[in-house]
Amino acid sequence: KWQARIRDSNRVRYLGRFQTEVEAALVYDAAARHCKGERAPTNFISMNLETLESLKKTFAAIGEIPEDMKYLVAVRRKGRKK
Repeated sequence: KWQARIRDSNRVRYLGRFQTEVEAALVYDAAARHCKGERAPTNFISMNLETLESLKKTFAAIGEIPEDMKYLVAVRRKGRKK
């Protein structure tokens, strides 16, 4: 299981638990765009509803991101402040 959370105005908002990492990332992306606008840093590029539903079904069925779709995932790693 995967959890999604987002920080909004110095508060951490719990978005839920999900079966796959990708589903949690998609929910996070929607919340980020809602809270911070279309230019919010997200995991995936902006997609229409039909594409999102297709991805959710595919990822849920196989339990991971297919190799030919990994380019859609933006890897962002930030160091922790000490």
